[in-house]
Amino acid sequence: MYKTARTYGMAALMAVMLLLGGSCAKKADEAKPAPKPVEETAERGPAKVTTRIDRNEITIAQHLTFDIETSLEEGQQIEFPKFGEKLEQFGIVEFKDAPPVLGADKRVTRKRTYLLEPFLSGDYVIPAMNLKFWKEGEEERHDLETKELKVKVTSLLPEDTKDLQIGDIAGPVDIPRKIGWKPLAGGLAVLLAALVAAGLWVWRRKKSRAWQAPPIPPHDIAFAALQQLLAEDLIGQGAIKEFHTRLSDILRRFLEGRFDLHAPEQTTEEFLRDSRTERVLSRDARNTLRDFLTQCDLVKFAEHLPGTGEIQRAFDICKEFILNTPPLPETPAQAAGGTR
Repeated sequence: MYKTARTYGMAALMAVMLLLGGSCAKKADEAKPAPKPVEETAERGPAKVTTRIDRNEITIAQHLTFDIETSLEEGQQIEFPKFGEKLEQFGIVEFKDAPPVLGADKRVTRKRTYLLEPFLSGDYVIPAMNLKFWKEGEEERHDLETKELKVKVTSLLPEDTKDLQIGDIAGPVDIPRKIGWKPLAGGLAVLLAALVAAGLWVWRRKKSRAWQAPPIPPHDIAFAALQQLLAEDLIGQGAIKEFHTRLSDILRRFLEGRFDLHAPEQTTEEFLRDSRTERVLSRDARNTLRDFLTQCDLVKFAEHLPGTGEIQRAFDICKEFILNTPPLPETPAQAAGGTR
């Protein structure tokens, strides 16, 4: 069984977000070589360790499968490394252990599989790891070091956005008077999502009135929203203003959930003033937010057209800010794992 920190509430949230966002087809880049698996093997005496990843290049919205496979002579034991919630620059979504297998060569094979997610785009390294193995009944431990694996994490920004130019700030834009079919479709999607959410809530309440799922942490909500935003490929569709509007809303709602600030309803200046008054953010954090929210406001309200680098930086700032913000203290229900 996979060991995962996801709650039932997170699953319901993702279902609703998928209904809201819909599916978005991706165009294959035929000129670009396909990602390929990478495997490295290290061996010492009776022990052999193979580390592998299912591909050497992923996008920021994809997961990476990482295996550690050991092969030992009978009577030998080995200890897998302990990572916690992160493996260097990757977050660990979940992991599982396969049952041990005794081969015809009388060697025992064990495998542990991790599902990893990247935080930012760039060149990643799964570092070399030192595993300890020993013979049953003996205290002496032996070292076996694996080899590092390299992974490239790419942005979802399309290649044709590299030539975007920064336009001059335009005047106020008139509000369109006609309502097209897209807002109506969006309203129907919201209504459908609300009905689904209400149905799930009623069903769970009837199933067990004695148990309540713990609230979904603001970090989980924010990261799920960022994943959904990337999956919709708004930049590839040229919807740069909508992308920045959604990105700004994600960070504002995260701040509201994390610090109980009324960020979604406030202007940038009002929010920064309140965060300074209530002393929930450091000066550096407020300066970072000011730059981020100012860029989003220019795109949303002044028809500013950012370049590719600005778009990527805005997304990276939002994700890094959420990642570096300490989570809320764990409640008793969360500590208990949300079980009966």
